[in-house]
Amino acid sequence: MGTARNPRHRRHGGLARWQGFTLIEMMVTIALVAIFSSLAAPSFREMIAAQRAKAAVSAVSGALWLARSEAIKRNTPVGFSLTSLDAPWDVTAGTTVLHTEQALPAVSLSYKAPSDGAGSFQFNEYGRLAAGGGSVIELAVAKVGIYRCVAVSTTGKTDVVEGKCL
Repeated sequence: MGTARNPRHRRHGGLARWQGFTLIEMMVTIALVAIFSSLAAPSFREMIAAQRAKAAVSAVSGALWLARSEAIKRNTPVGFSLTSLDAPWDVTAGTTVLHTEQALPAVSLSYKAPSDGAGSFQFNEYGRLAAGGGSVIELAVAKVGIYRCVAVSTTGKTDVVEGKCL
């Protein structure tokens, strides 16, 4: 009657030997994994920063769109004020808060506005900007050098351009 054979056990010249990894094979494998992961780390960091910038652009554009559409729908002025990405910001109609956006602390913010009301946008009942038109919002993950420029026209339309604002 035959005996069950262990696939990791074999005979060579009468001596039983166990198959498996040697210490050298395991160390070479660990070294290769370390080398490949160190090569991938910088591009992974840039990918995360790019996603953070995209999320910030999406949140700002979405809040501007919401404020504009709510002004048209409610037939009343609706405001959006963005002074910092480190704290939550709101879309408001008078004293009523319509929407609150969560903070995005990994992304910095700067303005280039034609007026003193940088970061404040007031949409009238026609969806046009009563205040804050012609503003440019620059969102940046400066550590990695990723910049996005959000231009807000007087009609309330937003355009996003990759790179620094001019």
